[in-house]
Amino acid sequence: SFKFKPGQQVTFTVSVSHQSNPKAGVNIAVKTTETGSTNAGTLSFESGSGLRSENGELTHSSAKNMSDKKADFTFSWTAPNNPGNYYLRAIGNAVDGNGSANSGDHYNWLTPKELTVVGLDITSPIATTTWCTETNQNITWNSTGITQLKIELSSDGGTSFPITIANNVNANNGSYSWSIPNTLESGNNYKIKISDVSDASINTISSAFSISKAPVITSHPQSTTICEGTTLNLSISVSGAVSNYTWKKGNIVVSSGNNPNLVINNVSL
Repeated sequence: SFKFKPGQQVTFTVSVSHQSNPKAGVNIAVKTTETGSTNAGTLSFESGSGLRSENGELTHSSAKNMSDKKADFTFSWTAPNNPGNYYLRAIGNAVDGNGSANSGDHYNWLTPKELTVVGLDITSPIATTTWCTETNQNITWNSTGITQLKIELSSDGGTSFPITIANNVNANNGSYSWSIPNTLESGNNYKIKISDVSDASINTISSAFSISKAPVITSHPQSTTICEGTTLNLSISVSGAVSNYTWKKGNIVVSSGNNPNLVINNVSL
């Protein structure tokens, strides 16, 4: 189980061994699939490793002498920036050193090793989001190579995250339903951070979004008596975020939209 961060560099050693043959060679690659040909990340080596680069892969620069029936080939891999699963693949050969390929040379494949580049990306909330207190909203994300998540909240634009929304959330769910408490104050500088429970340095932070207090009618329409044929005017005042107003007479909608005022011309009995 190999897990790495995007862009992280890690060192590997592939060993080729044989009971009798004195020299070894190797071919090493990291691919996007177990059988495909597309390279992933960057392979590199140090002087004296016995390796050279060829078409994004590594191969021996010359037959390497074995020591204690084994030859080690050490190299580095820089993980790609895109999270995902990649595959370290290699083939080794133990040769008799006579300078030509013959029945005395032996080859074997390395079982591909899955290399996971972990990643997190919040898909909701986004910068244009406004959520009201006392509502349920879905925090959503994409993740790779992570099992459990911690979700935290900041009200100061990400300087601190003092509120834990949830812990040990299954990362594969991709979503968490958050019941927003009415104790939160209205503001436009909230951010959410999602972290890997096992490694808090693997995290992602949302864009700043807004939280508003649930709307409260602070001024109600006043009772009134008017004459038939005249105009009725009613109005309310509201605190908090409002996305829609609906006026009803009994259970019948008479007006809806974004208007806190109701005007009915030429009223009848």
